[in-house]
Amino acid sequence: MRWLIALVALMWVANGGAAAAATASVDLAKVGDSITPGVAYLTWKEGYLCIPRRAPKWTAEDARWLKDHSEVFRDAFRAEIAAAGLSALGKGRDLFGSENETAQLLVGAMINRMTAEVCVTNAGGVDVDGSVVMDIEWQIYSVADAKIIARIPTAGSFRQRGLGEDWSNVLAPGAFAAAARSLARDEEFLDIIRGVRTATVAPSPPKSELSLSLLRLGAPVPMKAAGRSVVSIFAGDGMGSGVLVSPDGYILTNHHVAGDAGRVRVRWSDGSESVGDVVRSDRKRDVALVKVAPTTTPALAIRHTEVDIGETVFAIGTPLDKSLSGTLTRGVVSARRITEGQPFIQSDVAVTHGNSGGPLLDEKGAIVGLTVSGLAPEGAQIGLNFFIPIEDALKVLVISPAP
Repeated sequence: MRWLIALVALMWVANGGAAAAATASVDLAKVGDSITPGVAYLTWKEGYLCIPRRAPKWTAEDARWLKDHSEVFRDAFRAEIAAAGLSALGKGRDLFGSENETAQLLVGAMINRMTAEVCVTNAGGVDVDGSVVMDIEWQIYSVADAKIIARIPTAGSFRQRGLGEDWSNVLAPGAFAAAARSLARDEEFLDIIRGVRTATVAPSPPKSELSLSLLRLGAPVPMKAAGRSVVSIFAGDGMGSGVLVSPDGYILTNHHVAGDAGRVRVRWSDGSESVGDVVRSDRKRDVALVKVAPTTTPALAIRHTEVDIGETVFAIGTPLDKSLSGTLTRGVVSARRITEGQPFIQSDVAVTHGNSGGPLLDEKGAIVGLTVSGLAPEGAQIGLNFFIPIEDALKVLVISPAP
């Protein structure tokens, strides 16, 4: 059994990965600008005397450049936040790590002003000295409150000599990083971070029984119709799936999908959206219960008997991207496993990150499990995927059918 435990340790979804500690996590979500088109933002100089030659004006192409380099700015932001001792999401995660980490605070950087001076000191144009100044409004978005809770302005400047042709990719991120450094020291921002640290905690494991209006097995449900009951769930910058199990608005998913934010965004198959509250969660078993307003969308029935090895099963979810919601895949039950005392259904049905929390269905459209993890050595899917038996999920969350 040790080999299985070792393999599960490499799963693309690790229990408890959404937020490793009860501290505020923050990440840069968007970079934009409010710079007026046609405004001169760059003084271009040439020669050893740095004589001004031209003054390029801000265009839509410059705005696109900012957005195209958002990953560079995100790296600079994360580095400054981490250097300040705050909780920043970072790189170095496994292939499916985007689901495993959920920021409680998302930050948008609105660049209101940028001025630059660049001097090309040789004829070849590759020996460049330059500086950039940025004024940025940082919009702080609380995932739990589903709204912007603060707008904090800071400025940053950066100067460097001896740059090459790639000077813009050094100067602009440098000024951006300096502005982020000022944000990390801002008292209002620090107060927000401290407030989230004390107020936002994962729902504790449930103790009292919760009776839900769970559907009993009835006539088979076509897979096309079953897809209406499967949702996409967004928490912070993470995405996963879930399944409606009660017309009262209760959705089952994974803990690492719902995270510790307390509130998530739910997108239905028709494109409409709801705000959901995480009302029950268990980190160890990696299951969570989300409550939205009662809905007319039909819930799926739950099968209370075990699936057999070789039985045909189907997975529905939102793999990779929200545009792929409702994706249906088919496979068979390969095995039933017990790992570290917890039962799993093993299947070759194709799933990947984004499928997490979505349902595993039998041929009649009844829920038999929840997608939780899979193995992808070197990024390659190999048909070893794992699902939480639905009965175990209900047991851990202390959910029972209403009389």
